[in-house]
Amino acid sequence: MRLFLLLTVFLSLTSFSTFSVAVDYSWKCGSNGCTSQPDPKSSVLQSLNLQGVDLSGWTFESCSFIRDDLAYCNWQKQITPTSTDNRGNYTNRYGDSCPDTYTYNPLTGICDPPEEEQCESKKDQSTTFTKSGTAPDSYAVVLPGGTLGQETSACFSSCVVSTSDQKCVVNPFGNYTCQGTAYYTGQKCTTGAEVDYTDSPKEPEPETTTKDKPCQYIEQADGTLRCDSEKSTEKEGQSCGTVNGVKKCYDTKPTKDGVEIETEVKTETTPDGTSTTTKTDTATKTTCSGINSCASTTTTTTTTIEKDADGKTNSISGVCTGEACPDKNTNPDGDGDGFGDCVGGDCTGTAGGPLGSPELEEVAGFGETTTGFAERIAASPIIAAIDGIGLNGGGSCSMSSGTTIIGTIDASSFCDNSNWLDPLYYVFLAIHALVAVRVFLSA
Repeated sequence: MRLFLLLTVFLSLTSFSTFSVAVDYSWKCGSNGCTSQPDPKSSVLQSLNLQGVDLSGWTFESCSFIRDDLAYCNWQKQITPTSTDNRGNYTNRYGDSCPDTYTYNPLTGICDPPEEEQCESKKDQSTTFTKSGTAPDSYAVVLPGGTLGQETSACFSSCVVSTSDQKCVVNPFGNYTCQGTAYYTGQKCTTGAEVDYTDSPKEPEPETTTKDKPCQYIEQADGTLRCDSEKSTEKEGQSCGTVNGVKKCYDTKPTKDGVEIETEVKTETTPDGTSTTTKTDTATKTTCSGINSCASTTTTTTTTIEKDADGKTNSISGVCTGEACPDKNTNPDGDGDGFGDCVGGDCTGTAGGPLGSPELEEVAGFGETTTGFAERIAASPIIAAIDGIGLNGGGSCSMSSGTTIIGTIDASSFCDNSNWLDPLYYVFLAIHALVAVRVFLSA
């Protein structure tokens, strides 16, 4: 009896100690052949494979938790533009708790290791990343000469990563974007810039930004017209080559070439009807080669137009100050405005305009064009001469007579037959029309 009691106590203690041992969490599906898996996704994937389900071309969607110990994981495939097909299964969680120092994550169903061990376990693994900002900051600085210098180490998910394998682009204002592959060093990150994950790694493409803002006048309270116009081009990118069979890329200096023009037109009219119009263009040309390496020049052109009470232009004069003013030796003053026929750019007759940007010129309206054409015709020497031809509209014709060696000559018959000269009026009219056509084609 004593032996029986001892045996009973021993068996009870053995059973109690057996059932009191904690078991780590694991996931297992209900199909034949299923084994314990560390996470619900792996467990359901094993189940579908055992059932002969081919997931080629399918995309994992998510795992949803019906209870803490029951999850459903789903894969999806696009069938038509508006419909999808789904494949999935359930799995159960077994065990009592996570291992010591591990923390259960209810969103994933996984026991996460401590951060130190988590970073160490990822050593030499890689992930694609992106980093954007404005230099200078904690990741990138501006180097002498206007190029970008970036860090080769950063933080990703609280772990230190090496970012040596990266490509960066930057614009003249210091805005940069770096992309590449980051490698875990196995260390926990305490300080440093944080980089972001990207699922579409690619080399940053060189960018060209063009701004073309036309002049659109806004009338002020005093009647003055004002507008701001701009035309600029910004380029940024990299220069790549192969060194010892390895492709290397280097940041090239970003460039900018542009002009901004502030235009003001003011017209003053006197009581007698005459007017003075003053047009002032202040053009600022900016050229950049590298970050914060920019140079600007300003040119101011003032044109004054005097008109009489009938709106006819009496005089045009101009004043130009600044580096972009025309050279009188290569840019003759053909229209008497005081500063040449072309302001900067190509003065060969095929282009022109302020600082070589014809798009920024003020384009005359239809009324201004036709008025100027009429004034040029009226001022042409040929038309002025023809306008001076006139015939008397009245009076009498008086021709005297004379005696010669051949007899008396009476010239009064010319007056009697003067009507035969009338057709000459139409001859002069035809000449007038022909000259007008030539002037029109050359105006």
